[in-house]
Amino acid sequence: MNGRKQCSVFYPPELVQRVRRHTGRGEWASRQKDEIVAASAPWRAMSDDRLWELMFGNTLKRAWMVWSNGHCPACPKPVPMYEWIIDALNAPWKLACPHCRALFPTNDFQRFYTSGLDAAGIFDPACADRTLLYNTAHPDPTDPQHRFGVDDGGGYADGAKRWWFIGTYLVYGQWKQLVVDGIVKLAAAHTVTGDPVYARKAAILLDRVADLYPTFDWREQGIMYDQPTDAAGYVSYWCDACQEGYPLVLAYDQIFEAIRNDGELAAFLSKRAARAGLTNTKRTPEDVRRNIEERLLQDMVDNRDKIHCNYPLMHDLVILIEAILGWPGNREAVYRRIGDVVRQTTAVDGVTGEKGLSAYSSFTISRMAWFLALFTRVDPAFLPDLMRHVPTLRRTYRFHIDTKCLGQRY
Repeated sequence: MNGRKQCSVFYPPELVQRVRRHTGRGEWASRQKDEIVAASAPWRAMSDDRLWELMFGNTLKRAWMVWSNGHCPACPKPVPMYEWIIDALNAPWKLACPHCRALFPTNDFQRFYTSGLDAAGIFDPACADRTLLYNTAHPDPTDPQHRFGVDDGGGYADGAKRWWFIGTYLVYGQWKQLVVDGIVKLAAAHTVTGDPVYARKAAILLDRVADLYPTFDWREQGIMYDQPTDAAGYVSYWCDACQEGYPLVLAYDQIFEAIRNDGELAAFLSKRAARAGLTNTKRTPEDVRRNIEERLLQDMVDNRDKIHCNYPLMHDLVILIEAILGWPGNREAVYRRIGDVVRQTTAVDGVTGEKGLSAYSSFTISRMAWFLALFTRVDPAFLPDLMRHVPTLRRTYRFHIDTKCLGQRY
C-alpha cells in the first residue's frame, strides 16, 4: 500500500497554525496551552522504550470490575462495581480500597509481569517467576498473611470469593489511563506546541497498539459481572471499545503531518520490530503508517461487532475512520453516509424518539452535534448543505430552542 492517507483531515496545517498563534495570545489561551503541556509531561518524560512497553498483550484476562457486589479483603467494607481507586501513573499495578486505602494486589505484580515477558514483549504466564507471588509486606512463607491478597493475573481467590484486581487494572489503569490517555495528551501537546517529539511519542504508542489490537477479543478474554462473557469488544467490551476508538483515530489524524516522513520514528520502531520478530519491519515511515492504518483503524471497520454501540456511535466511528483514511477522494460517499445516519437520528421531531433514561435519550443528539462539528472544520458549507439534504436536522436545533424556558428545560 502506498499510504491511502495523504493528509490530516480534521487537523489541517492552516487550522493548526491558527491554534498555535492564538495560544500565544491572551491569558486564557496561554493557560490552556500550559495545562495541555503539563498534562502530557509524564509521557514526555518516559523513554521511547518505556512508552513502547506500556501496551500489553491479550494473554491476561481483563475484567470490567474487581467484584460486582464485593468488598475489600482488608476492611472488609463494601466496594461494589467501579469504586476501587486506580491511579496508574502514581501507583502502577495497584488498586486502592476507597475506605481503608489498602493496596491490592499485595504482591509486586510489575516485577512478576516483567519476569514473564517473551521476546515479542508479550507476557507469558508459563515463563513468569512464580516465586514472586507473595505478599511483599509478609515475605516469610510461614506467615499466615504470606499469600493474602496475591494476584497472578487470574485474580485473588479466598475460597469461593474472587477479586479480579489485575484484570480490572489492565482496563482502567494500564489501558485507559496510561495508553489511551497518553496518546491523546501527547497528540494535544503536539498540536499546541508544534514540538515533533510529542507527535513521535504518541506515534510510538499508537503503533504498538496497532501491533496488538487485532489480537484482542473481549468475548474470549473478558470477565464481566464476575464471569466469562459473550460480549464482543477489543481491550474493553464493545461499548467502551467504540468510544475509545474516537480519540485513538483522531489522535492519529492529529499527528499525521508530523510523522508522515519521520525517519527517527521509523528507526526506533524498526529496532523494536526486529527484536519482537514482527512481520512489519517498520523500516520506513510508510511502514509505520500502514501498520496503524491497517491494524488499528481498518481493523475496527472490518470488525464492527467489536465496536458495536448505541446508535449511531459505531456508525459515526466507521464514517470517521473512512474519512480519515480516504479524504478527499471519498468525500461524496462520506457525506451520503452521514446523511443516512442523520436522517435516522433526527426522525422524530428532530430527535431520535428514544424514550428511557435521560442520558440515553439525549446523548445521541449531543454526540451527533460534536460529530457534525468536526466536518465543519473541513468544509464550511458542510452544515448548510446537510440541512438542505436532511430537512429534519433543522428541527433538531429548533427542538432545543422550543423546549427551553426561563433558562431551563421542560
